[in-house]
Amino acid sequence: MLQLNLDNPIVVSPDIGGVVRARAIAKLLNDTDMAIIDKRRPRANVSQVMHIIGDVAGRDCVLVDDMIDTGGTLCKAAEALKERVQNAYSLTRLTRSSPAMP
Repeated sequence: MLQLNLDNPIVVSPDIGGVVRARAIAKLLNDTDMAIIDKRRPRANVSQVMHIIGDVAGRDCVLVDDMIDTGGTLCKAAEALKERVQNAYSLTRLTRSSPAMP
């Protein structure tokens, strides 16, 4: 991650529960800014982005999550960010379940 030569990076947590993890990564990136995605889950394995809390406009965004199961949260977060950020990267651990994206 440190070798990506990020331009004006911001670390994004895809949910409130990941803020501590995202803050740890932000500290590794010279204590950069953070943003949080406010989401809800209408049902299991389905997430819906409600708001992006923080200024991500034109920045290199690093999405930090503890794991990917179906990929839904990460995909929804990326969709919400793609119109606003310069580049988006993810830092996570893969855990696959039966409905996981290929």
